[in-house]
Amino acid sequence: MKLVKPKKFLGQHFLKDLKVAQDIADTVDTFPELPVLEVGPGMGVLTQFLVKKDRLVKVVEVDYESVAYLREAYPSLEDHIIEDDFLKMNLHRLFDGKPFVLTGNYPYNISSQIFFKMLENKDIIPCCTGMIQKEVAERIAAGPGSKTYGILSVLIQAWYKVEYLFTVSEHVFNPPPKVKSAVIRMTRNDTKELGCDEKLFKQVVKTTFNQRRKTLRNSIKPILGKDCPLTEDALFNKRPEQLSVEEFISLTNQVEEALKYIKENDVVTVKFLYGNAFSVEPENFVELKVIEAEPGVKGNTATNVMKNAKVETGAIIQVPMFVNEGETIRIDTRTGEYMSRV
Repeated sequence: MKLVKPKKFLGQHFLKDLKVAQDIADTVDTFPELPVLEVGPGMGVLTQFLVKKDRLVKVVEVDYESVAYLREAYPSLEDHIIEDDFLKMNLHRLFDGKPFVLTGNYPYNISSQIFFKMLENKDIIPCCTGMIQKEVAERIAAGPGSKTYGILSVLIQAWYKVEYLFTVSEHVFNPPPKVKSAVIRMTRNDTKELGCDEKLFKQVVKTTFNQRRKTLRNSIKPILGKDCPLTEDALFNKRPEQLSVEEFISLTNQVEEALKYIKENDVVTVKFLYGNAFSVEPENFVELKVIEAEPGVKGNTATNVMKNAKVETGAIIQVPMFVNEGETIRIDTRTGEYMSRV
């Protein structure tokens, strides 16, 4: 069989050390009953140990030369060799929507994207193992206070327990990468619900870490604005790398509650306890425009018959039947209740 030449544009570094390959393959045994999906098998140095396990194994490879090699070298895998881009795949179709273990000697140039894909499919990926750059592995496993603690650390640790298993020398690859590698294992923790709006959580984490050298006072401005009182407390002298996952969740909840009634440049009140923000409060009454509502009934001025209306901040408010889309209403932010039309 003709060997596959590593392609730089695909980030290929083929592992040569069979002992390392065996050790990586064994990391999937945490869930021995689940099928395995290997990403980027190349010429199958890891695959040869995975197929010996008593479980269904599928591999996905974007390099057509590697696919041809695998089909010749592993005829028993013929129906389970998928020529595709992992990042574009619908993973729920792989094993009929059932859970599986994700593993591989991941291409270094897309390893972070692979883990974001894992997070998007965390409901069917209870365990992810494999080899990546040592620097990235350290970043994922880092805790608060570390200079390597960042976006991947927070977003992954919110859902997974991270284990840094062992370091791999650059000399066991063809071609040798310029950096050392590491093998990690990420196993779903007990978190079923994050306890906050997941989309806003990601936004808060990414926004603050995108300016990681700045304090929270400055890095969170894209969300809260430059004059938000939330940033006046000493807590915002900290940098994002000093906050735990739980603190990011708490901060997200307070920001979400405030944003329901806050427009750009609005004033809010922030309360602190022991240096931590625990309440973000808008003014007691705000005036917001209705952007979605069922048409009002002409002549219907009753206030005891209510319907849902969405205001410009995205909040859903119960309003009388006569309130129409495009009108501005006054809301009591302490109760979320409609007060009057403006």
